[in-house]
Amino acid sequence: MLQRLVRWCCQRLDLPIRSVKLATFRNSRSTWGGAAYYWKGQITVCIGDACHFPTATKRHASGLQESIADRLEALVMVTAHELAHILQRHCKRRGIGSGGGMEAATDWHALPILREFRAQREALIAEWVVPPATEQKQAVPAQEKRAKKAQDDLARWSRKLQLAKTKVRKLTLRVRYYEKMHE
Repeated sequence: MLQRLVRWCCQRLDLPIRSVKLATFRNSRSTWGGAAYYWKGQITVCIGDACHFPTATKRHASGLQESIADRLEALVMVTAHELAHILQRHCKRRGIGSGGGMEAATDWHALPILREFRAQREALIAEWVVPPATEQKQAVPAQEKRAKKAQDDLARWSRKLQLAKTKVRKLTLRVRYYEKMHE
């Protein structure tokens, strides 16, 4: 679920998912917290117990403030906020923006994502919690594996044999040439 949440937030921020190398999620004793190690492409998101909610967001220089109803909304908001720090770094590398530290700018990116999550909450949660489909690999018997390896080895060594025969023929011709010169 968390991997899909990060991917969804990255899509909303127009941030390439490959920019995020590691996302760590954990519980917190406070309401919430987070850290973005934007030079490494890593984020950490910490969310407190349900007893901390509902609560209001922190007000930065932008004056943006929103009410956070529960842990899930906090998870989305803090994840989007920390990814916005990486977005700032990503944009700076492309020559747009200032770098990675402006809290007001990251809130400006995170709060619309929170509002979009609220509008689509049930559908998104249903999509995120479905386990990914995995293909069942059929077990190949050991005897078949060994037979395939033997065939591959034979083909490889046959190529080496052909190469060796060619090398021996050419060297034989060269040795004969030099023997004739010394006679």
